[in-house]
Amino acid sequence: MEFKKGKEVRIVENTNRHDYEIGSIVTMDYQLKDKCFKAKEVVNGAAWVVKLSDCEEIEEKVMEFEEGKEVRIISNNNSHKYKIGSIVTMSNGYSDNAFYAKELVDGRFYTVRFSDCEEIEEKVVQFKKGKKVRVIANNNGHKYKIGSIVTIDNQCSDKSFIAKEIVNGDSWWVRYSDCEEIEKKPFGKQGLKTGMLVQFRNGDVFMVINDILVSDGDWVSLGCFNEDLNSNSFNYFDIMKVSKVLNGYLLMPKNWNKERLNKNLLWEREETKKMTISEMKKKLEEKLGHKIEIIE
Repeated sequence: MEFKKGKEVRIVENTNRHDYEIGSIVTMDYQLKDKCFKAKEVVNGAAWVVKLSDCEEIEEKVMEFEEGKEVRIISNNNSHKYKIGSIVTMSNGYSDNAFYAKELVDGRFYTVRFSDCEEIEEKVVQFKKGKKVRVIANNNGHKYKIGSIVTIDNQCSDKSFIAKEIVNGDSWWVRYSDCEEIEKKPFGKQGLKTGMLVQFRNGDVFMVINDILVSDGDWVSLGCFNEDLNSNSFNYFDIMKVSKVLNGYLLMPKNWNKERLNKNLLWEREETKKMTISEMKKKLEEKLGHKIEIIE
């Protein structure tokens, strides 16, 4: 390694009792001997002499300065005050290897090395008013707990939204990259509640009351159904539709019918329709309006 004023190198050993920590980055200030230089950084009140053999070249990560660009802090090799994992915004260029961040910490802006950052891959969470998402990180100082579920209320920017929930007297803005989609569980037996109507594959409609299904003059135990709402005995008892919970006069047996269920439909089973080649050919011909020939 050759001396070059202003060059930055990483300390990998300490064979001449300087006070720099292993792994820290120092700047060559001026040469003392063929094999030593004085570093620019001050530690414990002094700039120390370092041997060239105690250093290694720094391979900078490929990242260019772009005003307003947001990056994530992954390390700290220049004593800034930003937390590892926090997101900062490039404000002004400082050097070929560093930039000034826009965020204030302890009343001042700090320089950050490009090699101490990584690009941010924004998570694909689309704005939709009323949509619920789970908070998994906090890179903008909101007051929601990690793991809590918040509701998207208003768009704040391309990268953030204002949540509907009030914490400490305020609704807070949250980054999309600090959230994840909530995977909807498929509707199953656990979702059935008293007051719901269900329709079997054979067309019969029953009312859910606690752990049984009741119709006018008949009843079936929910124990006869699997979690996916299929019957564990006869497939014509498979539950195909479920209504929302009904209230008031709608709970009267005269309202336990397909019309009332469809007006208050909550869930309907989606099934793949099985067809023969001849049936598919007929359907296609009806849609296209002319004869077709299927080649195998």
